[in-house]
Amino acid sequence: MAPWFKISNRILSLFLLVTPGLSAPQSLDSVLTGVSGNVKNFRDSLPDFVCNERITSQNLDKTGKIADQLTVESVFSVRKRDAGRGPSLVEGREPLTINGKPAKKGTAFPKLPFRHGDGFSAGLFLTFHPDNLEFQTYKLAGSEGLSGNNALIIEFATKEGQQRLRYFERDGDSFALQHSGKAWIHLGAMQALRLDIRYLNTPNLNPYSSSIDYEEFDISGGKFWMPKKVKAEGTNTKSKTKGIYAAEYSNCRKFGASIEIAPVR
Repeated sequence: MAPWFKISNRILSLFLLVTPGLSAPQSLDSVLTGVSGNVKNFRDSLPDFVCNERITSQNLDKTGKIADQLTVESVFSVRKRDAGRGPSLVEGREPLTINGKPAKKGTAFPKLPFRHGDGFSAGLFLTFHPDNLEFQTYKLAGSEGLSGNNALIIEFATKEGQQRLRYFERDGDSFALQHSGKAWIHLGAMQALRLDIRYLNTPNLNPYSSSIDYEEFDISGGKFWMPKKVKAEGTNTKSKTKGIYAAEYSNCRKFGASIEIAPVR
C-alpha cells in the first residue's frame, strides 16, 4: 500500500471484486491508489484554463413552483495558486449573458437564488485526494454500466469525529464536514465518472446533495477529467423552500491572451 494514506485494517487486501471485461479482480486498496494518484496529478498538473459555463439556479416555494430563477452564461476560469501544502485552484467567472440578456464587460457575477460552491473540484478533492483518504471509509459496492463504460462503484463516508475535512461558510467560519456518497469509477482510466455526495450536517439545508458527471477534456494536448455537468439540491430547514443548482461546462481550453470569448451555445 502506498505510504501516503491509511486505510482501515479490515481485510481490504482480501476484498476482491471481479468486474466483467477485466482480466484480473480489483481490490479496494488498488483502486483507491489509482484514483487518488490521478486526482493528485490532476491538481498538480492542471494548467490555467477557461471553459464556457452555463448555470441555472432556482428557488422553489413550498408548493414546488418556481419562485425565483436565474440563468447565467459565463466564461469560467481556473488558475493555480501556491497554497503551501500544494496548489489550490482559484475560480473566476465573467458573465456573458444573464437570463438571456448580454452582460456588459466587467459586470459582477450576480447573486444566485441557490448557490453550490463544491461542484468543480472541491467534491472530488475531498473524496479522493491522497491527503484526505484516511479521514473517510470506503467499500466496494459492485459495478454497473455508465455512459457506455463499465464502472466500479465505491461507497464512502466521513469517519465519526474527523476534523480535517471542513465546510467553509461565506463569513469564513468552518466546521467538520459529515458526508456520504457513491462514486462510479472508470477502471480503464482510474477516473471518477460520477460522484454523488449527501451532505449530512450543513446549516439550514437538509437534505442537501450534489451529483457531478465527469468527462475527459483536451487542454493544449493534455488529457484532464473534469466536470461536464453538476447538479445540487437543498431544502431550507426553516422556510422549507427548495433550491436547485445546475451547471454545464464546454469548450475548455488553456488560459491565454488569444482566447476568444463567446456565449455557450
